[in-house]
Amino acid sequence: MSPLAEPLDGLGPIEFERKNPIFPESPPILVRQPLKKTLETGIKVLDAMIPIGFGQRELVMGDKSTGKTTFVTDTILNQKSTV
Repeated sequence: MSPLAEPLDGLGPIEFERKNPIFPESPPILVRQPLKKTLETGIKVLDAMIPIGFGQRELVMGDKSTGKTTFVTDTILNQKSTV
């Protein structure tokens, strides 16, 4: 494919049945399912305050030398026996 999505093999355009958007709109909050299975980090205070959904992506933010890598490593090791 060229940068303009034109085929370079000379066989013509690619046939398709439907197009799916790259960034679909997310469903409204009231339609979404409630949190059923949580990802336990192994830190009881954090698990009680901020339940992280299983399969949910989280961004760990913080300053230098605050233990971000240690926290993520401990979370991975805690999940080793549960998943």
